[in-house]
Amino acid sequence: MRASKGLFLGFCLFTVFSLTSLSINLMQGDPMKLVNKDTQGIVVEFTDSKIIFHDRFLEAEMSESGITVPPALQKDYGNKEIVFLEDAEFQKAFKEIYYTSSMNPNVFQWED
Repeated sequence: MRASKGLFLGFCLFTVFSLTSLSINLMQGDPMKLVNKDTQGIVVEFTDSKIIFHDRFLEAEMSESGITVPPALQKDYGNKEIVFLEDAEFQKAFKEIYYTSSMNPNVFQWED
């Protein structure tokens, strides 16, 4: 029981640190790209308001399904349940929700 509490706390701290780092870059409007550590291939790039997908499967998924916003965060995303590619909040949702919940940080990392 103790080990699972420690692991959960560690995960929470890692998530808070990751979100804080991403939020700082978001506020500064710095260009960012998500890179596969193994192949050094760029998955997606964000520059200002422009989004460039290098992974066509991910682009199709984002275009069709968008990003589901958890109820506790919907207030931060214009009270939207889903953020779509054309929404102003998409970059923020991708970095803060999709990346942190759906991508392995051991394989993918953000670079300036």
